[in-house]
Amino acid sequence: MIMEQSQFDLEGLVSNDDLFQDDPVLAYASAWLISFYLSEKFPTKYEQLLRTKFRKIPFRRITCQERRDDWEAIFR
Repeated sequence: MIMEQSQFDLEGLVSNDDLFQDDPVLAYASAWLISFYLSEKFPTKYEQLLRTKFRKIPFRRITCQERRDDWEAIFR
C-alpha cells in the first residue's frame, strides 16, 4: 500500500475553517495535534492564546485576519 504524503498546513488551520468544511476528520485530528503539541511544548503561550480567544465577544464571527493576528502576537 502506498500512502500519499501531504504537507501540514498550519497557517491554513490557524487562519480559516476551510479544512473543517473539506475534511472534518482530518481537521479535527489536526486541531487536536496542534492543541496537544502546544500544551506540551509551549504551555504558557498556549494558555495565553486560549485566554485571548475567551476574551472575544461570544458568538461573534472572528475574521481570518484576527485569528492570524492573535496567533502571530503570541507565537512569533
